[in-house]
Amino acid sequence: MLKTKSAAILIAILATTACQSIAEEGRVTITANETFQTISGWEFTTRIWEMDKKNNAYNGDWLNYRDEIIDGMVNTAGLNRIRLEIRSGVENPVDFCSQFFAGELSYRDYKKYFYQKINDNDDPNSQNAAGFQWSCIDYYVDNLLIPMAAALEAQGEELYVVLNYVDFRRPPQESNISHAKNPEEFAELIEGAFVHLKNKYNITPDAFEIILEPDNTDEWRGGEIAAGLIAVDNRLAKLGVNPDYIAPSTSRTFRTLSYFDAFARNKEALSKLSVLAYHRYDPKRASRNLPKIRARAERHNLQTAMLELTYGTIDVLIEDLTVANVVAWQKYAVPFRPASFDPARSDEEGLVLINNFAPLALVFRNVRRGSVRIGAETNDPALRTMAFRNSDGRRAIFILKKELDGASGDNVTIHGAPPGEYRLGFAKPNETTDLGLFSIGADGKATIPMPSAGLLALIETKTRQNNSDDAP
Repeated sequence: MLKTKSAAILIAILATTACQSIAEEGRVTITANETFQTISGWEFTTRIWEMDKKNNAYNGDWLNYRDEIIDGMVNTAGLNRIRLEIRSGVENPVDFCSQFFAGELSYRDYKKYFYQKINDNDDPNSQNAAGFQWSCIDYYVDNLLIPMAAALEAQGEELYVVLNYVDFRRPPQESNISHAKNPEEFAELIEGAFVHLKNKYNITPDAFEIILEPDNTDEWRGGEIAAGLIAVDNRLAKLGVNPDYIAPSTSRTFRTLSYFDAFARNKEALSKLSVLAYHRYDPKRASRNLPKIRARAERHNLQTAMLELTYGTIDVLIEDLTVANVVAWQKYAVPFRPASFDPARSDEEGLVLINNFAPLALVFRNVRRGSVRIGAETNDPALRTMAFRNSDGRRAIFILKKELDGASGDNVTIHGAPPGEYRLGFAKPNETTDLGLFSIGADGKATIPMPSAGLLALIETKTRQNNSDDAP
């Protein structure tokens, strides 16, 4: 899993420099009594390497690693939210997913049917069970959701489950119904999924994400998303189910607010929405759109979430948390691959974290659901910072040093940190180093040398019963 190295020399340096008078260079100020969002969790999508595009086939080899993957996602990657997708083609009399898993369909042939929607009958209030295929959902519930939920439960945590409908714009086999234009038919499908999960597994999703990336669909726009939400909620309410609703989940931030504003014209739908979500596949525009997304969410008393980015890195995570104020964040897919998949490590055995995940994991493992972001800022353009108070009172402070020309020296001076004992960790894109223990005195000040560009973490070791000693 993550590579951890002994760092006796660095620990000695820390102990020495803590007693020396060093000129302040990079300053980080913690304001522990200033609070922001409460964290919901760190999400992944149930995509491993089962869909082998290169060989145009199903690859069940990942099941040989399943226990290691589950352990890694919980204990190494720190993940605690799962996106369980339901493709629109689930409404179909043919079970193409089972054919794919059985090796009867190639990947490309199976993909043709992802979004082929064949109406079960002409009555959305009378479901024909033979017209819905749940085998794909069951595959991921059996092999990922249930074992991961058990692993988290053993640690006293719960897995947050998001059911997410997908209806992409791709050349489909012929469909005879539009879920976007027929909200009751859409609601029939989603109700069926909730009932299936409850009856077979006693699982009720915590949230329903109305539509994945509506800007990549033919018909889902703000008005259709709103109508779909209302129709689904009416049915789920009769079942006694009240999930968090997530929308609009556009692929690019610059489209998020136009979709949201069209959705928000339906006041009933707006009153039921919990989370204003976005993806950020527009890297050149995202930074300037995040403050607008946060402002719009605050105006309507909504949470924000960034729920997909394949190439998400630690600087993106920090920006989403501190600028957009997100409560949840997702780097797409299961973050483990066999070492043999990497030509540079082809002689190694076992699993490794995907590239750039080690700094993310350092945050995820140490900022758990229920954590509250607290005030943290820096005067140094080479640094990014954020801080949290976990539900058990422990503080977690993170400082990212970027490689910038003309950046300040190697030391970081922290002011206002709650006094106590902290464990120091340092992460680069593909490895994490344990730097040992470090104490911050009653004055709340500390000077710490940064080993190099990367993410420095200060994780308090002892729980606190209250927050009376937030300020030094």
